[in-house]
Amino acid sequence: MKLELSCLDITLDEATGQLTFGEGVLCDGGSDKVLGQMEGLYADMSGCDLAQRVYWAYRSIRRVSDDALWVPRGLRYDITVLLPGDAKGELFKTSGHYHGLDQGMALPYPEVYEVLCGEVAFVLQKSPALLADGCGAEPVDVVRVLDVHAGEAIVIPPFWGHGSINVSDDPSAFSNIAVVDTPLLYGPVRERRGLAVRVTRMGDGWGVAANEAWQPVANTRTLRPHEAPELGIIADVPCYEAYVADPARFDYLRAPQHSVAHMEELLEA
Repeated sequence: MKLELSCLDITLDEATGQLTFGEGVLCDGGSDKVLGQMEGLYADMSGCDLAQRVYWAYRSIRRVSDDALWVPRGLRYDITVLLPGDAKGELFKTSGHYHGLDQGMALPYPEVYEVLCGEVAFVLQKSPALLADGCGAEPVDVVRVLDVHAGEAIVIPPFWGHGSINVSDDPSAFSNIAVVDTPLLYGPVRERRGLAVRVTRMGDGWGVAANEAWQPVANTRTLRPHEAPELGIIADVPCYEAYVADPARFDYLRAPQHSVAHMEELLEA
């Protein structure tokens, strides 16, 4: 199937989760991850097929003609494809991470995610005490689970750990716009066998269960995303198209200090 919402000539093989790129589309590389490489991130993997592929990740995708709009600004557009499946009821997910502090920065960099096909639950957890080396990721005082459908986008504010889960019965693909040199901290999530909540199969749908390795978080809510034109989240306008039309609209990704309050307001509405 074509990933029309990417605005690029990209085809998704729904059987394998792999992407192919048409003429005039650049991709700097891709990798996959199988269940066995995610040891310690699920509550229980006993009896699971550890060779089962969980997701593909493709980095720095852009049109040849748009190259000068991305590389000099230090931003990139990536796509991740999450395959359907579960490990003992816990739905397939990415590894999850925090953004660390880049040298000279008072705040970690934010990030934009947009679902291109399927349905993805993004788990966000706020740890304002996060340090540059990944220590101090507790306590988590707020957890938000964003239920995001194709064509919808969200912003991850500074100090929020995050991960993505495929809650569809088919492959789900999502893009991200991120600062190229963002430090990624996986340790705080792996040390606690995942984020503060797990997304699991429940009846014919899905639900959220606490990860007991974290301290209990009373302030946990499931939300739907909201439009935020000033942050590049515009109804019926794919994020790639919004960026190419006005790259300066996304300057807050490199200088988030003036937009933090608004980013967090979107997680309270």
